[in-house]
Amino acid sequence: MNAHGRGFITISMLGLDGLKVIQAVIEERVMPSLADERLRLSRRGVDRLANGYRCEGAAGLVSRRRGHRAIISCPSSFALKLWRSFVSATPIPGRR
Repeated sequence: MNAHGRGFITISMLGLDGLKVIQAVIEERVMPSLADERLRLSRRGVDRLANGYRCEGAAGLVSRRRGHRAIISCPSSFALKLWRSFVSATPIPGRR
């Protein structure tokens, strides 16, 4: 649901093409082996998208990780310390 309480999603033209391919897989008009080539995914990826679409419609194709921090992200204070130590240890050409 969006902020207005409606069940809309925004999708790009590339995403719309992917949606059509997944719909064709579910309707058995396209073989999953052709769909994985078209979408540049593994067979497992196509199966996961098809299952998501069957359960939730187009919303089932949206990544659950969208809008979340990366799993391997680090606190900004640590990243800043790491960057400073890297910069101080990196030789600069022409500088002694």
